[in-house]
Amino acid sequence: MPNGIFLNAKDIMNLRGINSYKSAWRFLNRISKRLNKPSANSITIDEYCEMFAVNKEIIMKAIKN
Repeated sequence: MPNGIFLNAKDIMNLRGINSYKSAWRFLNRISKRLNKPSANSITIDEYCEMFAVNKEIIMKAIKN
C-alpha cells in the first residue's frame, strides 16, 4: 500500500460538495475500482490529485478546514 494521507467519505463530502455520506462513500468506491484497489479506505490524497488533476496543496487546505 502506498504511503500517504488517506481520504475518507467526509473529506469527499467537503471536496466535492456532496451532502450525503453514503454518496461520498460510493464515489470513493468508484475511485478505488478505477485504481484497481480493494477498498475505498485506501485512496490517498496523491492518487486523488493525480486522477482529477488537482493541486495537492489545495486539497490539503480544503480537508484541514
